Amino acid sequence: MIAVSQVTVGSAKAEYFVGRVIELRAISARATAARARQQVVVIEGKPGVGKTALLTRALTELADAAQLRADGALGDVTAQLVRAAGRGPGSASSSRSRPGLLKVLGATLEASGPLVLALDNAHRIDDKSALDLSAALSALRGSALLVVAVAPDPWRQEPGSGPNVEWLRRLLLAGPALRRLYLRELSAAETGTLLAGAGIAADEQAVLGLHRYTGGHPGLLSVLLGHGQALARTPPADLLGFFDAQVMAIVAQLAALAEPSRRLLAAMAVSAEPWPLAIVGSVAGVDDPFSALEPLLDAGLAEWFPVQPVAPVSIRYPFYRDIVYRSLPPGLSQVLHERAARFAIGTRAWRHRVAASNSAEPTLALTLEREAERYFLAGDSEQAGTLLMWAASVTSSSAEQERQLLRAASWGLTLRAIDWGPRLESCLARQPQGAARSLVLGLLAQASGRYARARVLLDEAAIMAEREGRAQALRPDIDLAMALVRADLGEPDAEYRLAEGVLAVDGLSPVHRAWAQSHAVDAWGRMYGAEAALSKLAVLDPDASIDDQRQERASSQSVGLWTRGTWRLRGGRLGDGGDDLTRMLRAGDRAAVEAVVPMAHAYLGYAHFLLGDWQAAQRAVDQSIATLRGHAVVRVRIPVRAVAACVDAGAGRSESAARHLSAARHWFAELGPDDYAVFPALAAATIAQADGDQVRMLAAVRPLLGQDARAGWHEAWWRPLQVEALIGTRQVAAARLALDRLIDLAGVRGGPSVTIAWLEAALAAAGPDRARARELFDAAGLRPPAPDDVPLHRARLEHDYGRFLMSGRTRRAAIGPLRRAYELYRVLGAWPFAERCASDLEVCGIKMPGQPGNQPGDRAHAVLSSRERKIASLAAEGLTNQEISAEVFVSAKTVEYHLGNVFAKLGISSRRQLQARLGEEPGT
Repeated sequence: MIAVSQVTVGSAKAEYFVGRVIELRAISARATAARARQQVVVIEGKPGVGKTALLTRALTELADAAQLRADGALGDVTAQLVRAAGRGPGSASSSRSRPGLLKVLGATLEASGPLVLALDNAHRIDDKSALDLSAALSALRGSALLVVAVAPDPWRQEPGSGPNVEWLRRLLLAGPALRRLYLRELSAAETGTLLAGAGIAADEQAVLGLHRYTGGHPGLLSVLLGHGQALARTPPADLLGFFDAQVMAIVAQLAALAEPSRRLLAAMAVSAEPWPLAIVGSVAGVDDPFSALEPLLDAGLAEWFPVQPVAPVSIRYPFYRDIVYRSLPPGLSQVLHERAARFAIGTRAWRHRVAASNSAEPTLALTLEREAERYFLAGDSEQAGTLLMWAASVTSSSAEQERQLLRAASWGLTLRAIDWGPRLESCLARQPQGAARSLVLGLLAQASGRYARARVLLDEAAIMAEREGRAQALRPDIDLAMALVRADLGEPDAEYRLAEGVLAVDGLSPVHRAWAQSHAVDAWGRMYGAEAALSKLAVLDPDASIDDQRQERASSQSVGLWTRGTWRLRGGRLGDGGDDLTRMLRAGDRAAVEAVVPMAHAYLGYAHFLLGDWQAAQRAVDQSIATLRGHAVVRVRIPVRAVAACVDAGAGRSESAARHLSAARHWFAELGPDDYAVFPALAAATIAQADGDQVRMLAAVRPLLGQDARAGWHEAWWRPLQVEALIGTRQVAAARLALDRLIDLAGVRGGPSVTIAWLEAALAAAGPDRARARELFDAAGLRPPAPDDVPLHRARLEHDYGRFLMSGRTRRAAIGPLRRAYELYRVLGAWPFAERCASDLEVCGIKMPGQPGNQPGDRAHAVLSSRERKIASLAAEGLTNQEISAEVFVSAKTVEYHLGNVFAKLGISSRRQLQARLGEEPGT
């Protein structure tokens, strides 16, 4: 467990301790071994990494043994130990002889049995006490004694310390009874656990950013925890403001370094990444970089990796790099960047060239723009846009600067990369007002959920376009952007009028026309329902250009597939809607729909979930979460996390489902829009359904009632949950009305679905006419499968039929439906439902073999999220973090974060153990 000790929060002190499971087990094992013979544990690590906190926690867990503790930083360790043994201050002087401490320890052992001797700051023990301890420990080698010492890494003789201290160090670090524990910083997973324990709600992206900036250093995190929820909303670049005292301490530490060491550290700050020591020395102008590096390593300011081929060095944490870089004089910074540019390659070299410039350089700007075009044509739009923004920063013409920034905006907004938003916004804010500038700023504001700001900017863009004589060219883009804002604000009337206006423009590009049609259909569907939306799409696109395969229509076709696919799904046409979204996501040219790709994966995942292919649903959820990385349209996090919660809940991964629901609620509370209330409600109701809690189900969907536009958007998804909850809570009249509404929704296509058949029978079973209920159950069970049937609902039909028969004391007849229900649950992987069904079968005298939850592999299945299961299975196959990151489209740091969670949940500490655990579960 990693500890962050005594963090002040308000007027109270709180202590947080997470992780360090392996270290605590090692200490416990040594304590057991010490019952037969003296054992030694040495805890080593950099300052602030949590050595003392680990010692304190270990002593708490070893409370059954006698304990003596002393701190070398407090002086006279022998006197501290004597007092701790209860000999009193008067006996301290008599124990200052060599036999004195030995007698005290021997008497304690004789009276109490096993003894734990804890030595904090062992490197600072006074010389006389070191002599006493060395003699006592040598004499007690065969005794039931555990010595736990805390020391720095590396632990070597302190300047000015006596020979006895060095003798004690060698004594403790020698022999087969020694276990050395090297403490490192927190993992990303432990950082997230620490924040959660402190009551700070942070999403995965915020946790990873915080972990990267601090390196997971517990001392730094202890400072941040006192800032509470503000911490989770602060970008990593702004975290330095929380560290006033620490910044001053680091600055003082820098000032005390020798000149070569300071220059070497400055060169590391400029490089901003691990570079070979020899190159860093050349950039710094230091002749002997090895000697200059040693003080930096001792102070914990730098890291060196000598076992790697080029022996790279870097500043230990981005936090330290931030302080060092900001303290550099401008002239020195430019010189170092100029030198670094000679050694860097690719875009890194251009970054140094730009940083070394202190004035406009038109030639450099032109070269950067050409490089940007090369990267863009190679498919790397993010690097291309970065190069264009650098070009704008060194160009001499304001008109050229605006042109370059707007070009970067066109690339950046296609990708919707979240890293672009703040940089691009900052660059454009310094430009003169103009229609194109206001349009881009308005889109950036909309993407980040600042709707009021977006409306102001887009209105401003429309006015300026008229003044500049560019209304004909820019008005379609401005109106489509405003339609997007109106949609987010839940104003379908305004959204429809704007879309109609765009469609009336002559000479629209296919993509503009496709998005205008999409907004018109979206507004129509919000007002009148899914079937009306699909009818409107057929009217707007009578030539069925959605199915046109010609290359020039590829982008507009993707938009059409998105529009039709989502509204088919919302209306219950699961198979057709899923096919549309699959085609959209597989399209060779999908640039026009990049902004909705995470939602498309999420919708496809929910379609697979309802259609019973839960493995495909997990894959789609994994992809939807992966595409959130670097995505600027923040509101898409709401449906993505909500669908992830539904899929996890159905499979019994309740902890993961709860985290996803919490994230969906967080983003909905932060951003809205109001129409998105359906997603957290749907997730909460599905989790309650998996728990068998109809009261919570009803409470979850209650916010959707009586608000036609909001509720009708995905009514076919949440209405069955409401009907089920009303039946379960015996609100028969209300259930009848809600079921009639569901029948109306499905009646447009004719034919009752298995969902309606199940709910009709369940509703009848809640009334007095048992004969009618049995007739409906029998008829529903004989109904042949339909393409859009929900297998979970068929299983629920059989399960409820079995329970109905059990309630009539016909348990033998109930066995058949219950067995069929159990088998359907098992095939789906719907373990919470299967467990309840197995309990009902047990009441009937039938015990199902392989009941979920009985096997270790089943438990592993239940506690891991879909993303964790995927990463765990790849790790168990032997893939490295880098290979896994390429497989699941996330960074290696994110893989490390998830593996940390997997190890913690399964109570393991190695990949070998992971293989064993997952090997017990078929199909993992």
